[in-house]
Amino acid sequence: MNSEAEAGADAGAGTEAQAEAGVQGRGAKGRERAKGRARAEAGPGDGRLFFGAGSGTQIVQELKDGSRWAKGLWAATVLVGLIDAYRWHSGAAFAYDSQAVWQAAHAVLHGTSSWNRFVYPPGCLLIAAPLAALPFRGAELIVYLLQIFGIAYLLWSMTRMIKIPLGSARVACAALLLALCGQLGIAAHYENFTLLLVPFAAAYFLAIDQKRPMAAAVVLGISLTLKPLLVPLLLVLLLARRLRETAVAVLIPVVLSAITMLIVVAVNADPSGFIHEVKYTFSSNSAKPWNISISAMAGYLHAPDGVSLVVRLLVVAVGLFATWRIWKRPQSGAGEQAVWVTAPLFVILILCFSFSWGYYALLLLPLGFVALRQDRATDWTVRIGVFLAVAPPILVYTLPGYPNSYYQESVNRILGLGILLNGASVIGILIVLGGTVLHAYQAVEVAGEVRPGVGTPKAETASNL
Repeated sequence: MNSEAEAGADAGAGTEAQAEAGVQGRGAKGRERAKGRARAEAGPGDGRLFFGAGSGTQIVQELKDGSRWAKGLWAATVLVGLIDAYRWHSGAAFAYDSQAVWQAAHAVLHGTSSWNRFVYPPGCLLIAAPLAALPFRGAELIVYLLQIFGIAYLLWSMTRMIKIPLGSARVACAALLLALCGQLGIAAHYENFTLLLVPFAAAYFLAIDQKRPMAAAVVLGISLTLKPLLVPLLLVLLLARRLRETAVAVLIPVVLSAITMLIVVAVNADPSGFIHEVKYTFSSNSAKPWNISISAMAGYLHAPDGVSLVVRLLVVAVGLFATWRIWKRPQSGAGEQAVWVTAPLFVILILCFSFSWGYYALLLLPLGFVALRQDRATDWTVRIGVFLAVAPPILVYTLPGYPNSYYQESVNRILGLGILLNGASVIGILIVLGGTVLHAYQAVEVAGEVRPGVGTPKAETASNL
């Protein structure tokens, strides 16, 4: 891995040297512009999985090399982001979801039990223990800052993988649209752990792209301990026959949860309340008015149960077929291939179970960034689908009457505008599924000829990890 990074750095340095030599006599500004173009052509990426020494300088340089249009978009993104950061932190029920985890961990630390709304793997309490030692005001602020840092890491890591600099106008535009998306605001406001899973998914895909499967397994294992929504990512390790790494990813949450339950019993904190809370929550959530699963949408529209069943079976069949075909016919590097292979499984996860919150669609964000690299019909389909899935309600808490004119939580009733918002997310997710099917059949150019669904010589399968 280090040799690959050094070779890439040498190639980038050589390209910059050629660019500088080619513009001698044209002045300092010409040389700087040529260097910027050379860096953009070489693409970002230095073999890092996380931020490290020199990352800040690299980020500043990429933004500096961007066009005026890109800089303007980034300025708008920062402005909207600052407004959002203040707005998300305001209002009732801030940190509603993280409070349940803090309360449960805080109770265990004091030898009691408080399982109200705690429906996460028990190992999550072990990770949350340091925060539980703090007052909740301090803990919620730390979680909030982690969310903001996670969004920044998502942008950084995905641009490393797709080899597009942060100064690109399309990346800046994607960042601005993301800042405007309502589901991002809802997840951030409630401090729902689904938002924390998104940077974990990005780190996983970047590790796969860098051929570091053990690092990917550790990242995945930690994410499964927080919330098991990234379980489809296990498929990539299984298809690559990385059994040791798969075992590590599975054992991390299992072992941490077992240790946690032993601690709970040792301090006389009754674990029965946890089991009851999980059963009650999973049985009652399907009736909530912000449920965007297919079965819930069928209920909102008063469609027969048979229609819901047929649609769900169809989505499962199409999703599994798309996953199989993309895996058999790779068209990109290992990291991008992993994103495409697992995207249909996330569609199934979001739409085909009894309940699904709108912010689950945030799990599709890595696919949205992968679709930025090219401008095929497939990529535009995915871009539109991902945006439609995570956008409603645009600028959450600023729509007229939101949420009381859309949902009536006290009686679990959804109104017409709420059905419209939920339906927009569902349609967007189905469009994403259609985009993955198009990708599975995408014709790619190989050695001067066009062949349908066959990878280029540089394409890597999961088995090459």
